[in-house]
Amino acid sequence: MTDNIEAVLPHRHPFLFITEVKKTVDSIKVEGAYQISHDNMYVVNINGEKQFPSVLVVESLAQLSAFAEEGQDNADSQELVFLTGLQDMQFLKPIYAGDLVKLKVEIIRRRRGLTLIEGTASVNGDIVVRGKIKTKPS
Repeated sequence: MTDNIEAVLPHRHPFLFITEVKKTVDSIKVEGAYQISHDNMYVVNINGEKQFPSVLVVESLAQLSAFAEEGQDNADSQELVFLTGLQDMQFLKPIYAGDLVKLKVEIIRRRRGLTLIEGTASVNGDIVVRGKIKTKPS
C-alpha cells in the first residue's frame, strides 16, 4: 500500500482519480481503487441515474500506471509520467455514483522510452473499462 498517493502524482482534488494503491513485489503489476461518491462533481444524471463518465476511469488507470513506472530501474522517482496514447479502449458497462472501481495495470512492454500498459477497471467483479495505455516519463 502506498501511504501517500500525492507524493507520486502531481494531481490533487478534484483531478485525483485514485484513492488506494497496492503494488506487487516486482512493481510491474499495480492494483488500486477509486471510490465514487454521490456528491462527486463529475457524476451526471443520465435517464434518472447518477453515472460517472467512463473516460475518467481511463484517467484513473493512467494515474495508477505512474506507480508501475515508479518501480522500474530506469525511472527517476522525481520524473512525471505522461499519458501519450490509448489503444483498444473498451467501455463495457456504465459506472454509477457509489461504485467502488477496482483498477489493475500491468506493464506489457518498454521500448525507446515508451511504456505500454494494459489496464482494466471493474465494479463488483464486472469489467467496465479495459484497454492499453501508452506512457512516457518526462
